[in-house]
Order: sequence, then C-alpha cells, then structure tokens
Amino acid sequence: MQPIYLDNAASTRVSDDVLARMTEVMRTAYGNPSAAHPQGAAARAYIETARTQLLTAFGDTGGTTGVSPVGDIVWTSGCTEADALAVLGAARARAGSIVLSSIEHPAVSAAAKNLETEGRRVLHVAPDATGVLDPEAFAEACRAGDGGASVAAIVMVQNEIGVVQPVAAIAAAIRRVAPACHIHCDAAQAFGKVALDATTLGVDSIAIAGHKFHGPKGTGALWLRGGAELRPLWVGGGQQGGLRGGTQDAPGAAGLGLAAERAIIQ
Repeated sequence: MQPIYLDNAASTRVSDDVLARMTEVMRTAYGNPSAAHPQGAAARAYIETARTQLLTAFGDTGGTTGVSPVGDIVWTSGCTEADALAVLGAARARAGSIVLSSIEHPAVSAAAKNLETEGRRVLHVAPDATGVLDPEAFAEACRAGDGGASVAAIVMVQNEIGVVQPVAAIAAAIRRVAPACHIHCDAAQAFGKVALDATTLGVDSIAIAGHKFHGPKGTGALWLRGGAELRPLWVGGGQQGGLRGGTQDAPGAAGLGLAAERAIIQ
C-alpha cells in the first residue's frame, strides 16, 4: 500500500522546478561567488536573482520599483541558524534583557538559554488559554529590568498548535516602551501560508526555512531590516557583510529563491 504523506508542516518534498534550478546552477555556475572570473559572476548572478525573489516574497519590493529595499537577506543553513543569528547576534550587540514567548520553537528558546548561561536575564511571556499572546503583557515584560529589553522574539505561527500571533500589534506595543529593542520573528511555519509584509510588520528580522515550502533542506534566510546591528555567530572571509563567513551556496540560494517565489504565487 502506498503511504500518504501528511507531515508537510515538518518538511516538504522539493518541487521539480526547484530541483531543476539547483541542478542548472551546479552544472553551469560552479564558480566561487566571490571570484572575479565569469564562473564566479554567474554564481553571483543566481544569488542576486534569488535575493530579489526573497525580498519580493517578504513584501520588501523596493528593489523592483527603483527604490532601495527596507531590508536585506542573510543566507543561512535553515531557520534554526537564522533564529540563532538574530537572537544571539542582536543580544551580543547591546545590553539588556531578552524577552520571548513561552511557546517559541527550541531554535529560539535554546538561543535564549545560551544567553542566560552568559549572565543575561531572560523573561518568558505566557499566552492566554487560546494560545494567543497579549501585546501589552509582552510590552510590559520588555520594559522590566536591566534597562529594558535588548531582544524580543515572537513566533508568528506556533509550530505545534498553529496559533497565529498578532505580531504587528506586539511589535508596536514593544516599540512604545523599548524603541531600541531588536524584535525578531520566527516565520518558519507562516511563510507562504500567512500574509507577510516585512516592511509593515514592525520587526527587525524574520527567519524562514526552505524545506517548509518545497525548497531544499539545508537552506534558510534571515530578512534583516537595514541598520539593525548583529554580531556574527562566526567569522571567516567577510562574506555577507561579515554576518556569515564562508563561501555562499549559490545552488541553495537559487533553489530557496525560486521556492519562495512559488510559495507566494501559489
């Protein structure tokens, strides 16, 4: 009997066109994207096309209208790394407490726990009986202790119970009491399913994973608002503005960009 796969919330099958795009890049644009020669330029071109596709999918369409986008894309190995870069990177760039919901994905809660072992204060905000977070309660936690919050993290769609959080309202409430706080949103379960406009959501960073919407495993991205300061998780050759050292994965970026474009269209 042929099994029926009902676990797309955990991971999806890579679509045929994404697989074809990645194969095309691996066969024709195999140079180092940082190289000056034609093969490097070809790889870079695929990455830049994917960047435009992702920014458009995030609603950050300035690049297609002649106006600079509000944010940029940091390519990562998945949502876990993107969450860690946002939470750890933002917290290590500024003093203050870390505030997160008590229903965050372990990618966020484990990063906060790591900061706690470094001596940082971590506060958790519980949802109500329906699983929804109260914006004012979240803001009050961001006001409390250690000069206010340096980082706040909100999951857009909870990965176990599927509750959609009022992220824009929470972000607006936080801004009133802690305007310098870096607000991060894990959108792994939301991207392609819930309307998302990074330019109006009020957050500073958004994390996604390609394998949640028919993209390749091992790919992810962090949308980062312009001017937001992060410390890198590791250093290397200075790629991606120094935020993530290492040769960029052109096939992975190309596959992720196409999958994101398809997710929004469909």
